[in-house]
Amino acid sequence: MKQRNYMVDLCRFIAAVMIMFCHLDLVGNKTYPTYMFVDFFFILSGYFTVQHFAKQKAEESPEKRGRIALKYTAKKFLPFIPHLLLALPIAYFACNFHFLKDGDLLGFLTGFKDMFAESLLLPVSFFDNPVRQIGPLWYLSVLLIVMPLFSYICQSKYRRPIGLAGLIMAYVYFSMQDVISAFDPISGLLLCVSCMFLGMFVFDVVLEIKEKKAKVATRTLATLVELLCLAYVCLAAIFGFTPVKMQVIVYVIMLIIMLSGVSYTSKLKIPVFTWLGKISMPLFIWHYAVGRVLSHQVANYTTKRLTIYFFAGSFIVAIAMHYICEFILKRVTKKKA
Repeated sequence: MKQRNYMVDLCRFIAAVMIMFCHLDLVGNKTYPTYMFVDFFFILSGYFTVQHFAKQKAEESPEKRGRIALKYTAKKFLPFIPHLLLALPIAYFACNFHFLKDGDLLGFLTGFKDMFAESLLLPVSFFDNPVRQIGPLWYLSVLLIVMPLFSYICQSKYRRPIGLAGLIMAYVYFSMQDVISAFDPISGLLLCVSCMFLGMFVFDVVLEIKEKKAKVATRTLATLVELLCLAYVCLAAIFGFTPVKMQVIVYVIMLIIMLSGVSYTSKLKIPVFTWLGKISMPLFIWHYAVGRVLSHQVANYTTKRLTIYFFAGSFIVAIAMHYICEFILKRVTKKKA
């Protein structure tokens, strides 16, 4: 049984909270450039995908590789489905409620026209109006496209040379961050692919480091660097004093130290960190739906009060929905079994 990294679970939660700062404009507050933490989730997805398939023998048959890749993707996306099916109607209702207040039933119903497509995680380019009712779903949209292809590559005996090519592509992509936008559909796909190949790079480096025993001085230094990296990415994202490419480099360094076990944080055993990691995904989805509901109260409350409601409401709803959706999934999988 593999040892759980509690620090990674904590970082998942921190990343989800930091992304919330990017959407404070929903409640009339100042927004922060913390969207860069999406890159962290992409890199982490790449790492754990490679880790999963590294335990298995390289599959020769392209057909089998394809089936395994699709099955793996479906398994990873299954926990998202209950949250999407519950959060989307609430967000759409909140955004179109003003039609009902004005007695425009047709306008209210028309406002739901894109909900089915959004629930299928179709790319942003599918929509006439690229502004989604739950903005962060662009992350899931591109991941749904990239993950089967990336999983397919991870099963190949040529994974390492392909990974090297992917690392070069990531270098080129992030060196062009001044002229491309991650919010463009194609750039979003390139961002996802680049970060997942960085995750593959992290895995290969971690594999080499794990074989070596670290001395006390090395562990102490690694722990200090890891914690400084975590503090840096949070402060840099909030205050916006670092380019995206620098932020990504720090993510890679931090994850290599964290996942290799050379720092003292790898010895931590704090179950509450695991719990925080589990609610990071519901928080990532539900905070935007909560923000949509509160956005219609901007004229009635102060920005400070709405911001408090935004964070408190998001945490409460995310925790509640985590247990509700977990219960639903257990019941569904139990029936299938």
